[in-house]
Amino acid sequence: MDVRINSLTTRFLLALLLSTALPFLAFGLYVSEVVRDREEQQAVSVYLPGWADEAARKISDRLEYAWNVGWILAKQAERRLADDELEEFEEHVNSLYGAVGRDFEMVLLADSRGQVLRTMGLWGGRPLGIESVARFEWFQKLNGSVPAPRAWVDRHVSPLLHLNSDRESRDPTDYSLGLGFAVQMRGGEYGALYILLGWQEIQNVLDESAGFLRTAANFANASAFLAGPNGDVLGHSDRGRYGEVLSPPSLLNEVSGSRSGFARFDSETTGENGVAFTTVATMGSVWRVGLHAPTSELFRVSREFGRWLMFVMLMIGVLMVGLALRSSRALVRPLRRLSDATRQVAQGDLDARVEVRGGGELADLGRAFNTMAVDLAQSQEQLRDAERQAAWAEMARQIAHEIKNPLTPMRMSAQMLLRARREKDARSDDLADRLAKIVLEQTDELDRIATDFQQFAGSPQREVQVYMADDLLRGLQELVSGMSEASSVNIEFRPDASGAAVRVDVQEMRRVFLNLIHNAIHACGKEGNICVSSKLHEDAAEFYIEDDGPGVPDDVRERLFEPYFTTKTSGTGLGLAICRKIVEAHGGDVRLASSVPNQTIFLLSLPLAHEGDPSPGESPQ
Repeated sequence: MDVRINSLTTRFLLALLLSTALPFLAFGLYVSEVVRDREEQQAVSVYLPGWADEAARKISDRLEYAWNVGWILAKQAERRLADDELEEFEEHVNSLYGAVGRDFEMVLLADSRGQVLRTMGLWGGRPLGIESVARFEWFQKLNGSVPAPRAWVDRHVSPLLHLNSDRESRDPTDYSLGLGFAVQMRGGEYGALYILLGWQEIQNVLDESAGFLRTAANFANASAFLAGPNGDVLGHSDRGRYGEVLSPPSLLNEVSGSRSGFARFDSETTGENGVAFTTVATMGSVWRVGLHAPTSELFRVSREFGRWLMFVMLMIGVLMVGLALRSSRALVRPLRRLSDATRQVAQGDLDARVEVRGGGELADLGRAFNTMAVDLAQSQEQLRDAERQAAWAEMARQIAHEIKNPLTPMRMSAQMLLRARREKDARSDDLADRLAKIVLEQTDELDRIATDFQQFAGSPQREVQVYMADDLLRGLQELVSGMSEASSVNIEFRPDASGAAVRVDVQEMRRVFLNLIHNAIHACGKEGNICVSSKLHEDAAEFYIEDDGPGVPDDVRERLFEPYFTTKTSGTGLGLAICRKIVEAHGGDVRLASSVPNQTIFLLSLPLAHEGDPSPGESPQ
């Protein structure tokens, strides 16, 4: 069923109903942001730091266990040495080693000179043929003038177990931790008990932590590491990272500069990562244990929620757009028809109408527009009639005004002649001659007035030919020679548009120039200078009429080319208007270029004759 909604009010109510989706979307974005912040906060403050603390605790427990066992063995060794019961001590150690052998790789007992008394553990005999440990730093510390109770050797490849102890290895089983204890012997001297703890025990903690993150927490790319005080990797769930330095530098600075915390860094393989780290308490070193995973995995829940929210928002947006398009079609179509009709009316087609369908506000608007168009057509016709009548009235007024001026002297002269004839005045013949002269002069003025009005109102037939621009000026020079002789104004011609040809009706163009020159003479007054010049500018020939008169007042400049406007006491006020009309009919332009005291310039521009135009005719003389 096709339901038409004709009421604008109903449409706006529908739009308001749809706008309730916006609060939902805003709420969804807020929830997404809250979920993301909460998840990040939990990952940053709870999950990873908690797991890192757990890994650190396990490593600390193993170290503490090794220290405790070593201390017990050291005390047992002191009692056995005092009683000269080394064999019983070895049996005791071997029995103990059977219980803890998975942790210790070797237990070594040396006297005060560093001579190896007993070795127990994996090798069963002397370690790699070493009979004395006096050269080792840990022994010197335990056997010094002020013997230290304990000594610590950080992760290393032990020379007691490996021939090439200086090599770098990525195998955790090659590394050990050394724990030394001072053992008091007979005579008050101190020997040493030295234990090698297998590094594999520390590696197991890292592997367990990384495995937990990958399986239980579902962080597939999670890793665990143990770093020394300088950021060197002592242990890593990825064996290939052994011996490296933490990177990038931002991670190294963060881990080295704080005892614990959370940081982010970029990895070439997994992108952005989050890492939680904390300090492991050791006897002689500062270790940092860290757990890290890509943030895409750490914040997976919030990001998946965000993606689903964006999908839902997109679906809602598509639904809203579809409903809006369907609903707006009924609104847009009549408005478009109304817009088209309005444009036609604006272009002068007052017969344009809009089709009115149905009811509602849009139908009322269409009917109102059609009524307006009818009224506007009637008003325009009335306005045209009024304008025509006003134009004829203005034309008649101007013609009557201009004709009265020459008729007045003719009437006065005729009256004087009649009075002289009636009175048989001897001056009748002189008056008759004077009347004839006045009649001739004023009829010429009447002819000029008629020509002006005809030129302004009509469309004369033009004889357009191609002339050289400079020849136009040379032809004018002879015509204005009499004008300059009748006044004290100096007129100079400077043709400088060599080779420029224009298409003009020479008679009309001469009239334009003569009018402009005549105005310049009038502006100069009793004396002055006028310069008429030409030059070539791009695709036009430009003519300049320049005088050194007082200039054109500011309030006059905008009206110079208006019909019937003049600052003179005589004339029709059509001169410049006719000039502009003639020049524009030739495709050119005439305007006041500038006007300041002692320099007024009128610019007349005509387009150049193009290729294919008739050859230049004979230049006017």
